[in-house]
Amino acid sequence: MTVTPPDPPPTPPVPPPAPAGVMDKLRICAEAASTLCAMVAILISVITWQSQQDFNDKQGDFNNRQVDFNRKQQQLALKNEERQEEEYSSRVSIWNDVENFTIRDNGYTLPAYRTFLVIQNRSQAPLNQVVVVWPAMPGGKLKKKYVALNFIPPCSSVRMSEEYFSIDLGEELNAAEPPILEFADANRNSWARSASGELKKISSAVLKPYKDNLPTFYIPTGKEKTVKISEMPNCGS
Repeated sequence: MTVTPPDPPPTPPVPPPAPAGVMDKLRICAEAASTLCAMVAILISVITWQSQQDFNDKQGDFNNRQVDFNRKQQQLALKNEERQEEEYSSRVSIWNDVENFTIRDNGYTLPAYRTFLVIQNRSQAPLNQVVVVWPAMPGGKLKKKYVALNFIPPCSSVRMSEEYFSIDLGEELNAAEPPILEFADANRNSWARSASGELKKISSAVLKPYKDNLPTFYIPTGKEKTVKISEMPNCGS
């Protein structure tokens, strides 16, 4: 018996070739899509670059503001430190005071005056290593003079007459520059306070020769009446 194999499936028909116009359109669409993708990529890159630049500008501005803020903070801290250092010294004053009076001479009434040196310590802490300095005059007419007082009590006013210094304060007042008070405060800072109001920090080495641990104002023997120490009612203000 002979078996006859089945017939093979029919071959699908070959589609007819596409017209040339359709292929051109497909190629143009593909090129347009590729170009569009490239343009989108470029646009995204430009936007990203602009965003980064904007971020960099803002970051730079922030950094500049931070630097300025830090600088101002440092200046403020320095000023606060300076104010704390001057807490006691800024309440110290020195000046010459004149008391007018009259005297009788051969039946005549004549005007006269007596000069005092006044030192006020309106702080609530004492002054140590206190020295009064009269600057030298140009030309050597008046030599530089020092008088050590050692200590000025807190909240006090010390008034000293010419007799205390054994010098003519009137002459000093008229011929020399205003006296200067040099002292160490409670924080062991050393200062120079002028009768003109100037206050400046000085080296502690300047006052080293006048170091005295005795908490008392120096009054030479026999000159107790030449000094008057009174309490300041508005101390600390």
